[in-house]
Amino acid sequence: MNSKNNGTISLGISPSKKAIASIDSFSKNLNNRIKDAMNFYLLDVANFLLNEIKKAGVSISVNGRNKKYADDLRIGILSENIDNDHVAIYLDSSLAEINEEYSSKTVLYFMAHAGSPKWVKILNRYGPWPSNMIPFKITLADAKIVSRLARRDELFDIQNRILSKSDEIERALLNAGSPIVNIGENLNAIGLKVYEDIGYNVLRREFGFDGYKKESHWRPAIKKTKKYAAESMNKIGEYLQSGDKYIFDLPENVDNINLSVVKNIEYFEKKIEPFIK
Repeated sequence: MNSKNNGTISLGISPSKKAIASIDSFSKNLNNRIKDAMNFYLLDVANFLLNEIKKAGVSISVNGRNKKYADDLRIGILSENIDNDHVAIYLDSSLAEINEEYSSKTVLYFMAHAGSPKWVKILNRYGPWPSNMIPFKITLADAKIVSRLARRDELFDIQNRILSKSDEIERALLNAGSPIVNIGENLNAIGLKVYEDIGYNVLRREFGFDGYKKESHWRPAIKKTKKYAAESMNKIGEYLQSGDKYIFDLPENVDNINLSVVKNIEYFEKKIEPFIK
């Protein structure tokens, strides 16, 4: 306590080290609980959406066979930093093997990766390629290869386009250091491991194009989920008070996912989003 000449008195009060540590600990715990609340809320909402998709029981073509694909859907979370979390529903990219039957009704897309030879860019430029017309043996070590089912008329048009430019394509490939080129119907793709474009097959079913029966399931499920999400926001406040995570309806299993998974999902989101506002 200090007394000044003008008669005023000043009193300095400082928190103890113990008090500072206690406040810092409370602040840190509160921030962690807020972050956990948002994660649990997002997982709860994602779990609701996933269950709605599963209940629809829609089948799509997977590796040439009809399958209830929702049984293989998973929930994953990506934490890029403390303030930026993403929860995603996704399907693990599984490799399909091309056989002779599958080859006759699919097209292939070739995308370069870090170790790709120069000629992959030529394949990409002139793609997509009918599976039964790829110009030489190619592996996943050469490129990322995505397969997509195609209509008969679509395949016919693609085949004619490739054949009409065969001389031009051949020169470009050989100049880029490719193996000897054989443009025409062949068996080069048989046994090839590829990533099937499952998302595109889901969209075919969702919107009923390419001759597929229309079975909308994502759009109505997302609309229900938006309502559920709004009604469930009170769980965040309840959790902040109690710290009980079982307030939320959480999925049994949650994966850690990387940024590439989120980017792969963006295409599907853009196709669905305009129809659910």
